[in-house]
Amino acid sequence: MEYISKINNYFRKCFDNASSFKRAEKTSDIPSDVADFIKRQIPRNISAYINSDNYIIKGSVGAGKATKTPWIAILDKNITRTTREGVYIVFLFSSDYKSVYLTFNQGTTIPGQFGPRLDLAQIIKKRNEIRHLLKIDNSILNIDDSLDVSDKRYKQGAIYYTLWGGDDKYCKELLDLYINVYKKYKSINMGHDEIKTDIVCNIAAATPLQTIYYGTPGSGKSHKVKKLIEGVNEDFVFRTTFHPDSDYASFVGCYKPKTSCVKSHQLKKTLDELKDEAKDITSQPTGNKVSQIIEFVTKYATLLPKIVEEYDEVQSMQNLLNKHLGFANETYLTYIVDYVNANQKQESKISYEFTPQAFTKAYVKAWKTREPVYLIIEEINRGNCAQIFGDLFQLLDRKDGVSEYPIDADNDLKYYLEREDVLGVGHDGIANGKLRLPSNLNILATMNTSDQSLFPMDSAFKRRWDWECVPINYKNADSAKYTINIDGKDYLWHDFLENVNARIKKATDSEDKQMGNFFITGNVTENQFVNKVMFYLWNDICKEEFGSLNNFFRNYIDEKKSETEEFSFNDLFTSDKIKLLSKFMEYIGVKCVADLQPEQTAESESDEQ
Repeated sequence: MEYISKINNYFRKCFDNASSFKRAEKTSDIPSDVADFIKRQIPRNISAYINSDNYIIKGSVGAGKATKTPWIAILDKNITRTTREGVYIVFLFSSDYKSVYLTFNQGTTIPGQFGPRLDLAQIIKKRNEIRHLLKIDNSILNIDDSLDVSDKRYKQGAIYYTLWGGDDKYCKELLDLYINVYKKYKSINMGHDEIKTDIVCNIAAATPLQTIYYGTPGSGKSHKVKKLIEGVNEDFVFRTTFHPDSDYASFVGCYKPKTSCVKSHQLKKTLDELKDEAKDITSQPTGNKVSQIIEFVTKYATLLPKIVEEYDEVQSMQNLLNKHLGFANETYLTYIVDYVNANQKQESKISYEFTPQAFTKAYVKAWKTREPVYLIIEEINRGNCAQIFGDLFQLLDRKDGVSEYPIDADNDLKYYLEREDVLGVGHDGIANGKLRLPSNLNILATMNTSDQSLFPMDSAFKRRWDWECVPINYKNADSAKYTINIDGKDYLWHDFLENVNARIKKATDSEDKQMGNFFITGNVTENQFVNKVMFYLWNDICKEEFGSLNNFFRNYIDEKKSETEEFSFNDLFTSDKIKLLSKFMEYIGVKCVADLQPEQTAESESDEQ
């Protein structure tokens, strides 16, 4: 990893000299140190990393005249020894000299020392033939025409390309991937296609997720998200829930007060005392200094380092103390500690520090790893998304997983991210004060369609998300086993759900108010059924329909079941509760398990399996 780190460091130094490359297009005057990075330092570290005599590594900034596309090539000696012909791995600088691509590319001259150049049609034909030969399907290996380099022959000749960048671990894996591709090409050409290419398959990047999962209450939106991240280390998962009071600060972070206990010192007074006492000590004959130094140490041993930090002028006194400290034996030093502890008092001190929230935590984590990182937002439509995201919503426009339009970080966030223990100055995640989402940061959100959003979710925000409906699954094996117990009788939850949802749709002319299969999460008693299920049905649907034919809070009142009567939610808290619930189940067509036909029971058991 050491060599990869050095390679990246040299590339960064090259990017810092982008303006020099631009000037060199006319003057050919590339700074010698920059040229050295490309021609010597980077090739040297690539060679050390590969550690094989099979390869030649060379770099170029142009021969005599500066090239518009500086490069560093990795050449297998058994395939080619020159970039003019054959197939090889090559790093290519972008047209603006601010980034670099790793490519699997080809020479563009007809074999021979001074062979004529191939035309573009021939280059493209050869490129496609090699792709067909390798038959590698990997999203890391780009094959479109978006390679941004000045030399169109390199652009058209690229068999595969990938933007180089990210942390050292990812860059190592990326270089290993391309070397593996090169080995596969070599093995096929030599008739030995048995070489394994596991790396090619193993580091394939997952498509970045930026999805809102929507559906009725209990349809399983959170359950689906849970399944999606199953097996993911919790260190890579960050959660938040939106609500009406959510804002940018609660999503991103802000400065908050922090109270700490500190030792109180009167620094100015102590400094004056030190100056006077130091003068007295230095003016005494050598033999008389011992006791005074011991007293000096006793009084100021722990204070002096702190004072020196704030007052450079007492550095000489620190030196004096260090020079004569040997006179203070262990007994006196022990006394010093006791003295200081006894004479210093604790005081509360309020300071302010930036406290990161879910977005910032996920953002930092994603930039520090190549593993998928997940930011999960529950109930996204319950908050004011425009206010919560602010300018961040622009980052949701992604190209190849990375934000297409970086934004300026606000000063508080910028200073936090530039801390050495967070990302650091110049890191890609805060380079030039800009924020950009990395391709491994996945944002998953849930939304109940039955909830009336307290704040509008504008179309500009909505279009930046993928949307996936989570329908009610009446055959879900987990919820198929749930039962409702009323007066000692069990009713299948799925049976109830199908029947009551049909009535909800008829009453509301909508599916949004229907209940999902995970509306309950286990067997329920009659009290739980009343206080959760019946309360929802009454409050959200039937209360407004009371007195109409759409109200299904009803019971049959005669044996022929031709007449019905309404009841209200409050009626469920009388002595007739059990009777009302049983008749309600009968009215909507739900049979208790004991009354089901054998084939109905078998069907339910089959659903469970």
